[in-house]
This record gives sequence, structure tokens and C-alpha cells, in this order.
Amino acid sequence: MKYAGYIVFILGIFVASSYAARPGDLKLPEGQEPTPKQRLVAWKDVALGPFALGLLLMVGGAVMARRRPAASGEVATAELKAGGKLPPEELLAHLADALERLDVSSLTDLNKAPIADRIEGLLEDEVAQFLDAREELVERLGLGKFAQMIGDFAAFERNLARSWSALTDSAYEEVPPSLERASAALDRARKAFPG
Repeated sequence: MKYAGYIVFILGIFVASSYAARPGDLKLPEGQEPTPKQRLVAWKDVALGPFALGLLLMVGGAVMARRRPAASGEVATAELKAGGKLPPEELLAHLADALERLDVSSLTDLNKAPIADRIEGLLEDEVAQFLDAREELVERLGLGKFAQMIGDFAAFERNLARSWSALTDSAYEEVPPSLERASAALDRARKAFPG
């Protein structure tokens, strides 16, 4: 909704400015200069309607761009997905699923790279995307519940990063416990969301 508002606002600027400068059709005897009032009346006859439409688009676009999500925190899932983003609950479910799929039972120097790359991708993409939704989450959960949830999420992120660091340092014995702690913290964070 925010980006649509920006587009409508910019369209309004374009329409209003195009018609603001449009001269009216004056039919005066040759050599006679029009008065300001005559120019204004001629402009009004030609451009007032489209100019007013441009102003309405600007105001409507500004309202759309500044509009916040509903108090319940509902944001159109389709709109988020259209921008390549998932709602916070789906991000947490995706992260939990990704952790379950990581096979760290027999780590060696030969098989650590793809696992480390996958963990790095989760930290850079999904974790960053979840953190970008902070304002929405505060509105949805309330400040107290958000604080508890984000503390659990931070523990998840910290342990996930620790597992990546252990992998890259070939400290393989530290990877499974770090991922277990990350998974437990993520489960606690997911409990903040109903359903």
C-alpha cells in the first residue's frame, strides 16, 4: 500500500504540474495585452479540472503512503509476497523448517561449506527480513509481548551465528548444540504468535 501511495502521489504531481502551466485560449484583438483576470479565467476553462484531479491524486497518494497497518496488525499477505517478502509468522516457520533440514550429524572439512553457506543465507535474508518487520510486530503484539519475542529471536540469531562461526572454524563439536539452542529459542519466539 505504501509504494502504491508513492506512485499515486508522483502521478498527481505530474498531472497537476502539467496543467498548472498550461495557458488558456485567449481571443483578444491584435496588440491588446490580456489582464491577469482574463488569463486566469482562460486557464480555468482549459485546465482547472485536470489540475484539481492532480491535486486530489497527490493528497490521496500521501494518505495511502502514510497509512499504517490496521490495529490488529493485519497486512495483506499478497502484498508482502508480491514484494518477495513473507509475513513474520511464515518467516519463523520457514526458519524452523530450514533448521530441521540441516544435517550436521557428520561434519567434515569436505561437507561443511554448503551448510555454512545455507546458515549464512538464513542470517542475511530471512533473519534480516524478519527484523525489518519490527514496527508491524510492535503494533500487532504490543510492546511487552514483542520485547519477550524479540529477546527469544535474538537468542536464536546469536546461536545460529555461533553455529556458522563454529563451522567456519572447524569446531564441529560446537555446531549441533548451537543449532539446538537456536531451535529452542526460535520455538519460544513462535509462541508469541496465535495459532
